[in-house]
Amino acid sequence: MKHILTNEGIRVIKAFLVINLLVLGILLPNTAVKANSNNDARYFKGENLSGGSLEKNQRLPASQDKELTEVLSDKTTTREGQGMIEVKYDQALSIPYLSQTGDVVIYENRAIKDFIRLYTKRKRKVFQKALSRYNIYMPTIRKIFLEYGLPIELSNLAIIESNLNYKAVSKAGAVGLWQFMASTGKSYGLESNIYYDDRLNVRKATHAAARHLKDLYNTFHNWELALAAYNTGTGNVRKAIRRNKRAGKKLDFWSLPLARETRGYVPAFFAVNIILNDLSLYGFNPDSIDNTLLPFDYPTKQIKVKGSVSFKQIERKLGVASSVLGGLNPEYKFAVTPPFKKNYYLNVPEETRLNLVEVSALKAEPFNFLITHKIRSGDNFHRIAKKYNTSVSKLRKLNPNINPRRLRVGGKLVLTTDRPAKVRYVSSTVYLVTRGDSLSKIADSFGISLRRLLNLNKNVSTRKPLQIGTRLTIR
Repeated sequence: MKHILTNEGIRVIKAFLVINLLVLGILLPNTAVKANSNNDARYFKGENLSGGSLEKNQRLPASQDKELTEVLSDKTTTREGQGMIEVKYDQALSIPYLSQTGDVVIYENRAIKDFIRLYTKRKRKVFQKALSRYNIYMPTIRKIFLEYGLPIELSNLAIIESNLNYKAVSKAGAVGLWQFMASTGKSYGLESNIYYDDRLNVRKATHAAARHLKDLYNTFHNWELALAAYNTGTGNVRKAIRRNKRAGKKLDFWSLPLARETRGYVPAFFAVNIILNDLSLYGFNPDSIDNTLLPFDYPTKQIKVKGSVSFKQIERKLGVASSVLGGLNPEYKFAVTPPFKKNYYLNVPEETRLNLVEVSALKAEPFNFLITHKIRSGDNFHRIAKKYNTSVSKLRKLNPNINPRRLRVGGKLVLTTDRPAKVRYVSSTVYLVTRGDSLSKIADSFGISLRRLLNLNKNVSTRKPLQIGTRLTIR
């Protein structure tokens, strides 16, 4: 028997198909699509980090129904005249926030919405603090990122990393605005030792972050994976990809078995960009500025000073507050130039009246030398302070990230001494070996490698015991 479909029957079938498509879109996790240069689409599965899920009877927002026809006909949305790329999108999602560069598409899914709620409610004050620093750092950060051809949205990653606090130090030891570990920072030219840390220099660290992000993208050819690798490391992302590949699972970020922190890192990045796209919508004040920070484009000039000269000495000679010197030279961790070189160049305000003769005459002060103490069982701040003839308050000041009640055996404290006689140095470039010293301890105290120490001192070897009284070059 032949079945002839009437117009009414066709409409019923179409309605049935539409309802099934909508249900399918709701039951499946949120997806977003990014078009590449060949107009192919890559789909990203969303994940709800809060543990919630969509109920079977949950319906699509009414605002999305009106565009159903476009979705069923696989139309693309474009924004003319803004350098936007064409983006295909599934109606189960909100329309993506399109990148001005065309390289990163900011979109929403359930995990991202969780972080939007986090930053606009529970962490609202923290996010507002980042906004108060935004106009101080962001213009220069964006300029540097554009020099490297990076999507402008990536500049907001600094909020996720440090909340735009260049002094931020993580429990793992990551430092600065871009939270570089020492080893990663060193591979991008950021030097660090007991006195000095390039990771605290916003400009240098931003150049390093731009190069690092570019390298990660060239490795994975996908910004979600590149961002995940910035957080957890290239090796961990590759390991997760290999695991999914063996299991026959998807290889996009949302499907990878990554650490919980990393699974939240990328959604947090998208959430921050969405909030910044319309601050007034979320009730934030974009005009608040942290007046305790110097403008990043503060006009400066440089002066040349010797090693082991403190900012207090310079303050007395030039009348420039040591706090201002610290703000203009954040990489000097303890407001003193290291003893390893004869000369260093410091930034001072452009209007400073210089007396170059007096500045060049500033002499190294022995008590400006810093040493490290390896924490042993039974140590406490009082015992260590007494041993090195210093005070507990100075120990606290030099080690702000160490809890005196929770000293970890094997950890290290930075300290100095009030008595120059207690400091075992002949000059700013020569160290005098005393009882209990070893080459590795000396190298670690001065923030140089053991290999460099051996190269500078051909008269010593790791195979022979150090002789007390031996003079070692540490420059």
